[in-house]
Amino acid sequence: MSLNLEDDEDIKDGTFDLIESDEIEFEIELELELELELELELELELEFFLVCKIFTNLVDDEFIDDEI
Repeated sequence: MSLNLEDDEDIKDGTFDLIESDEIEFEIELELELELELELELELELEFFLVCKIFTNLVDDEFIDDEI
């Protein structure tokens, strides 16, 4: 949601409604929570990828040792 401050009569005349302010604050908090969730999800995916890579390298090393 985008705020168009030039067209809002409440802002023009200085009577910005507290309810609107609370709604905007809630939307910002919600966006921050979603952003944090996405960041945590990406961190988990990266950790999983790294664990898989380490495991793959260990298995490859053991396979190479067995072949020699």
